[in-house]
This record gives sequence, structure tokens and C-alpha cells, in this order.
Amino acid sequence: MPVTVVCSFCGKHFSRSPSQVSDNNFCSRQCYYDSRSGRLPEKFWARVNKTKGCWLWTGRHTTYGYGNFYVGQYREVMTHRFSWELHFGPIPKGMQVCHHCDNPGCVRPDHLFLGTPKDNGRDMAEKGRAYHQIHPEFTQGENNGRHKLVAEQVREVRARYAAHPVPHQELADEYGVSAGAIWFVVNNKTWKHVT
Repeated sequence: MPVTVVCSFCGKHFSRSPSQVSDNNFCSRQCYYDSRSGRLPEKFWARVNKTKGCWLWTGRHTTYGYGNFYVGQYREVMTHRFSWELHFGPIPKGMQVCHHCDNPGCVRPDHLFLGTPKDNGRDMAEKGRAYHQIHPEFTQGENNGRHKLVAEQVREVRARYAAHPVPHQELADEYGVSAGAIWFVVNNKTWKHVT
């Protein structure tokens, strides 16, 4: 029965028969040859422009600006993750490599830190880089794909509640939303842009 082993060079998990497992396991010939020649770190650093601040990847990039390149024959990796592993070792499962500098093309090790997806999202929001912070015009009110009310209804709800406080559930039933949604509207927690 095959066992799962980790490539000694690129870290990829693959199956191998128990009799073939050794101290050095490689997922491909390319990983074996790259490990013998030490070419991969050389190939990586040849595409890095070390400026006074960030160390910028000059090779291929994703649409979001993250560098990527091939390790071995078929495995594509993100360059900031590769840089982390070169300097600090394997990335624990479930962790992301985040940027202090907020430059997705940066591979400088002291600009990188490990965090959970939640840590990464919090860091992004604290720095004002969340999509809804950068483009509120696309994510608020009627531009939000999940909206159930429109601006005119929000004005009506606020006006009616200000004139005579009605139970939130009563308004919710009338407008086809939850009582919580009405509470957020009348307390100006949502639809803040509507006056």
C-alpha cells in the first residue's frame, strides 16, 4: 500500500511504495537534479531586484501582483512563500505568508510574516486595503449584490421610526427583511451613505 511522503526539494506531497521511501525522496527528476545542482535558489535570486526597501520579483506575476515561478518541472509556487521557506523553513499548514510592506511582489524576508487567513484579513483591514475600504462605491447600498432594500426604502424606514418608534419586527415583515436589518438601518450602522 503506497505511503505519502514529502519531496526533499520542493515540499510537494506524493505517493510512493514503502520499499522506495528513503531519507531523500523526490517527486520528479527535475527536483532531484535541482537539489543536486543547487540551481533553484540561484534561479530564484537571478530574478530579484534588491532595492533599498523591498526586494522585487522581476519574473512572472499573478493578476494580483504576486510573483510566481516553477519549482521542479510542474509545480508553480508563489515567490514570497518560496522566499520564506528559503530563509525560515517550511510554512506550517493553514498559515499564510503576509507582507509588512503591503507589496505583493516583495520577497525580502524581513518584510514577511506568518499569519492565519484571519490575521491576514485583519492586517489588510487595519491598513485600509480591504476592497470595501478602497471601493466603497461598489460594495455599499444598492451596489452590494446582497442588498434587499433600496435607498428610498431606507429613508422611509428611518423617517417612520423617527416619527413613531415601531417594533423592528413589524417593519421587517413589511419590507421583507430581518428585524436585525431594520435595527442596523435605524441605528445608522448600515446604509450610512443614505441621508
